[in-house]
Amino acid sequence: MAGNGTKIHVILAKDKPISIQLTGANTHDSDPVIPMLIHLKNTGIKRFVADKGYDDDKIRTALADLKIKADIPPRSNRREHRFYDNSIYKWRWRVEAFFGKIKENRRIALRVDKLDVTFNSFIALALIKNLVC
Repeated sequence: MAGNGTKIHVILAKDKPISIQLTGANTHDSDPVIPMLIHLKNTGIKRFVADKGYDDDKIRTALADLKIKADIPPRSNRREHRFYDNSIYKWRWRVEAFFGKIKENRRIALRVDKLDVTFNSFIALALIKNLVC
């Protein structure tokens, strides 16, 4: 799974990762999110901010079950317009900044590892480096 065909999925809370998962590049962005949402239970998080790739009815239902408001812009092919708070959505830059920080490490940015275990280990090292330093 690691290599050029790998996606890193992260759920952040105040710039700190709660859940990280690797998937293949052929996996849709919304598929690994529902199992990752279990980590949001009993955290006190009230809003979930994501991009259009995560605009899925299953994700919105899972968030509603957790009593978390979804601030996800609707995809262009959605029949009914879903409301989202654009002022809250602007905070999504923190996710991009998070990826920028961990990809300062050449080995993660280039994805040279063949095994997902090794790739996960270097992501963990990058997180430790960024959280401690």
